[in-house]
Amino acid sequence: MSTYLRVRNLIKRAIGSFSRQDDLDTLYEPAGCTILDFGWAGDGIRARGLVARGAQKVVGFDLWWDESDIGRVTELARQEGIEDRVEFCLADPYATGFADDSFDIVIGHHILTHLDLDRVLPEIRRVLRPGGRAVFVEALAHNPFLRLGRKLTRRVESEPGQALTEADWATCARHFPDFEHVERELSTIPLMPLNLFLPAGAQQRLARFAWSVDDRLMKRFPRLRKYARLTFLILK
Repeated sequence: MSTYLRVRNLIKRAIGSFSRQDDLDTLYEPAGCTILDFGWAGDGIRARGLVARGAQKVVGFDLWWDESDIGRVTELARQEGIEDRVEFCLADPYATGFADDSFDIVIGHHILTHLDLDRVLPEIRRVLRPGGRAVFVEALAHNPFLRLGRKLTRRVESEPGQALTEADWATCARHFPDFEHVERELSTIPLMPLNLFLPAGAQQRLARFAWSVDDRLMKRFPRLRKYARLTFLILK
């Protein structure tokens, strides 16, 4: 295993039960909606999960797919009997080719950090229906522990993409006047090395305690929000 993969695996283990990435699913209701999985649809598991939650139709594309990947994820949907409710395609994130007002919801996971916000946000707004919303979870840049970790990772293998900053929140607000953002994982960051040693049950108990501390801290001291690990962008 390469040094890069060893470092990434250690980071994944350290995050462990502290991760609140799945909080994205609390920011929208998929039932009856047409949804776009924007830019990082992966193996299609999110699209299939959205159908299971009641989405009427889910369309997904991935910046790193080719035609063979589309065939693979489409076959997985066919095996689950939902091929009529999902669609996978190739698309340019800056000019997707979808019609205006096509989607009730657009979702994305760690994709905007790979893109030019001033170019991609107008396209997201164009394909959203009136009253719709786009929700994204992205990494933040300001925490010193995270900045050190990214620097060490880049020493062993270069990665595309940059974590978001306060300036990027301002960019979102220019394109979406009703823009909101919420942050997760603040006090958990210096605690993460403990996950390399704690058993699973202890990790979960510590995570729940840290989550409650985080929520109270960021509510009382909003200026701390930029030092969290994750930001959830609500574009509407």
